[in-house]
Amino acid sequence: MFFTRLYGYHTLEDFISRLRDKISKGSRVLTPGEPEFTRANERWTEIDRKTPAVIVQPAAEEDVAIIVSPKLGFIEKILIQDGSGCSPWSTIENGLIIHLSLFKEVSVDQDRHTVAVRGGVLVKELQITLSKQGHFTTVANGNTAIRGAGQFFGNVTELVLRTHKPSLMGPDGVRQLGMIFYPTERASEVCRVLKNVVSANDHASAGHFMVMNDPSKGRMLMVAGQYFGTGPELQATFQPLIDLGPLDHAHQPSTFESHSDHLSWMCYKGDFKRFSQTGLRSINPDNFERLVHLH
Repeated sequence: MFFTRLYGYHTLEDFISRLRDKISKGSRVLTPGEPEFTRANERWTEIDRKTPAVIVQPAAEEDVAIIVSPKLGFIEKILIQDGSGCSPWSTIENGLIIHLSLFKEVSVDQDRHTVAVRGGVLVKELQITLSKQGHFTTVANGNTAIRGAGQFFGNVTELVLRTHKPSLMGPDGVRQLGMIFYPTERASEVCRVLKNVVSANDHASAGHFMVMNDPSKGRMLMVAGQYFGTGPELQATFQPLIDLGPLDHAHQPSTFESHSDHLSWMCYKGDFKRFSQTGLRSINPDNFERLVHLH
């Protein structure tokens, strides 16, 4: 059976046999039909999910170098994946996936205030490790699968990030997280109140404003606010949104290692779903109302 441009070999089986001989014993080479292959190929969404020819789970950085080495011979299409399956692009047809779920390390340098992140470390794993040592770090948009940047950097297996003390974010480094739900028909009035809340200069807040579909309740709006302060301060700041009479609302304190736990119910794998995110400098109620109608 032939696959897309398999260099140096007549069959995929030849390539896999050679690969298994070269990589370390702790690594795994998975092929279609194996239960471990099916689990490794699970994704957050089934949309456009493809089936690779082989999934390799390296145990060390040296294994990654072997997999991509021209001396070994390789499949032209190679994809690096952190193992979470959350990215809609973490799929490939008839190619090779380097699945970094077995190769993950976090090394904290207390003196230099840095952390070395290796392999497929996920955001929560990173922040839990840092929290135990009294630090946190920022990870841009939250995608921490270490990979290259197209043709420019190749396959990156380690990043070094600056760390900070939690007190930088306020007392005890604790944020407040709120979730407020509304029917989509109220998009206009919710946007107008939310615009006033986020435009105020007397507090620091952030968050998500989502159009989402609940299987039992249908389409809804969710304001997932973040507030840097105490619980009572959050309640006072977001009270105008509560006064609108939402379907439901709740809030809870959050540290960096648990900052996404309140959204864990959205993270189950499977089904046909999408997640699109756009950063906004300000809220335009009319534009968002049109977006809700298009959703």
